[in-house]
Amino acid sequence: MRCFISINVSCDLTQKIHEFEKKLIDDIEFNWVVPENLHLTLKFLSHIKRDQREALKKTLSTIKEAPFSLRLGPLSLFPNSDSPRVLAINLGGDLERLQALKKEVDKHCLILGVPLEERVFSPHITLARIKKLGEVKKVVPYLNHDFALDFKVVSFALMSSVLTGEGAHYELIREFFL
Repeated sequence: MRCFISINVSCDLTQKIHEFEKKLIDDIEFNWVVPENLHLTLKFLSHIKRDQREALKKTLSTIKEAPFSLRLGPLSLFPNSDSPRVLAINLGGDLERLQALKKEVDKHCLILGVPLEERVFSPHITLARIKKLGEVKKVVPYLNHDFALDFKVVSFALMSSVLTGEGAHYELIREFFL
């Protein structure tokens, strides 16, 4: 089963993000993430077996970090504007606490044989995947949009991802409260 560990976006934030997205969705040919799938990925696990999933649920439940605040910031092209693959919302706020949580998640996963990622952790929420580079110019006027919304992180989650003809469908396996 394909799995990942994430901080999921609350319903009220999802609604505010989607209100903004509605201005863009009809005019820009991107693969838009459905609102209920918006999240911050802490770790992509790829395919894991049932016994690994059970061990992960047990070990992740031992992580004891305090809740912290993050801020939805400006839109950006990720990983950069020269070769964009996604339209994302950058995150700000208590990034040190976010990094501490990410480090704990990585440590617990490594103990179970899940390797560390080679790329640097860059906190963002993906809004859309870019399928036609020619469409990027249509989003440039919106890149200065700053959501400037604070939110409290009180949990993280182990999620499953099932790829369908209509895109990915995510299901909560277990939520871990901070």
